[in-house]
Amino acid sequence: MLRRSNYHILYLPNDSNPSGNWHGFNVEVTKEFCDFARKLKIEHEHYEDLTYDMIKVAGWPHISKENFSGPLTGWDGGLLKHIIVPGNASSLVLSFELPDHPKYISHNIDDISQMSALMAVITRYILQVEYSIPVKKRRL
Repeated sequence: MLRRSNYHILYLPNDSNPSGNWHGFNVEVTKEFCDFARKLKIEHEHYEDLTYDMIKVAGWPHISKENFSGPLTGWDGGLLKHIIVPGNASSLVLSFELPDHPKYISHNIDDISQMSALMAVITRYILQVEYSIPVKKRRL
């Protein structure tokens, strides 16, 4: 498949879960995207705050940071490894199961509010990395 960018968002059908109420998505990224992102200087605290804000906007307005036992995001340098939102271990995790085809895989997304929060954070991150890649190296 010819890819015209360094990422591709795949929405999973609602019937991919027997209950029919699962709102999942995966984000395929290129190995080059990951290698470039890992070297970037990313303000991790910005993404912690963004994730927390998106969680509040997406449906948990009264939640506080004390409700979480650890960070909401995980990093390898500038490479975002995971995002966690409230729920039954709801998250978006970077997988290198196929080393040349990394992708962010959603886990335990039970409702649209979880999906909305994760989608807001990952799209902001992807755009930051994409626009940091020099124009001559971008896939157009």
